[in-house]
Amino acid sequence: MTANEQNVEFLTNLQTKVATLLGVPVEVIKYSQPLTISQYWPGGYYHAHLDSSFSPRSKPCCFQTECPSINGTDIDSIECCQLCRVATVLHYLEDVDEGGETAFVFADKPLSHIHKTMETEEWSNLSKNCEQAALRIKPKKGTTILWYNHFLDRRGYLSAVDQRSHHGGCDVKRGIKYIATNWVQTPFYRYRLLPSKYLKK
Repeated sequence: MTANEQNVEFLTNLQTKVATLLGVPVEVIKYSQPLTISQYWPGGYYHAHLDSSFSPRSKPCCFQTECPSINGTDIDSIECCQLCRVATVLHYLEDVDEGGETAFVFADKPLSHIHKTMETEEWSNLSKNCEQAALRIKPKKGTTILWYNHFLDRRGYLSAVDQRSHHGGCDVKRGIKYIATNWVQTPFYRYRLLPSKYLKK
């Protein structure tokens, strides 16, 4: 088996496992963004953020449309589309000696607490506020975590973004953090008939 064949087999198996975890057809995973690998060295972090667009449903999802730049390359531009990541599946590829936790700032917090916190300065700065996060998960090799970024409407399609999905990465203090991410994408009801652009690849 060639290295390329091994990679294809690995990705196929991973897609199947993610689909099983979410209870969705494997096609949903295949038609979402490709798996993304990220690396954080000591001092590396990621401030608290949302994985999906916090915007009206007036634009199609980025996985359903091309947003060409001036030179013709494809970009995911908020000017022509919005991120529609119903769920995030994050895989820890290595242990981290110290730090590098995935922090959920507002996990299980009421909206009143969320709105009050967001009025303060640097609430999203996990370099300073990691310890104050409502939930912190230490990277452990072979562990996968899942969270949902949206509520669903009564038909099972995307609805509002869940503010409690704000998350980020605390500072890596010792070691190197390697993660792989599956962003699982589904459309809003009004755009349900638009195909995924990844079908073309």
